[in-house]
Amino acid sequence: LWKDSATSESMVTLALARSLRELGRRQDAIKAYRSTLKISGVDSGWLSEYLSLVLEEDGLDGLVRAIPANDKAWPRLDMRSNALLNCYSSWAALAQGDEKAAFEKLVLSTPYFISASKQPMFSTHDGIVCGLIHQVVAEKLGESKYMAAATKYLGRFPAEQVTAMRKVFLLP
Repeated sequence: LWKDSATSESMVTLALARSLRELGRRQDAIKAYRSTLKISGVDSGWLSEYLSLVLEEDGLDGLVRAIPANDKAWPRLDMRSNALLNCYSSWAALAQGDEKAAFEKLVLSTPYFISASKQPMFSTHDGIVCGLIHQVVAEKLGESKYMAAATKYLGRFPAEQVTAMRKVFLLP
């Protein structure tokens, strides 16, 4: 059916991950997402689904383990992947109490976030996640310029969807 067997295996494994998530088998879904990551590498098409699920199920420690460690390779990734990885890294650093790293990742994520936000595919889960993380991190760091931009960006999404997803990223 597909010419590339890795693509075919990746697509099937991703479909399995999404199905398991829908069935409430969240830990099994995480394992399937990880398998997809091993097969195909970082793919912005499902990266935020995976990282959000890990955060919801395994908390901050799980998220830190799930973020691909080789951030030197990140610049070779597409805009969406870079925006997502830097946003999640910013949030994780802040959750761990490292405000300096959180701000650095927030600043690094911004040009990727701006570029990615112009792509139609970013108007889904990815866009809400990046917008929320920018908003939450900027608010905690007292960075009103970043917070205002994120709040304005989030205005393009249904308020109930933003509110529901925001609960995942709230910090004490």
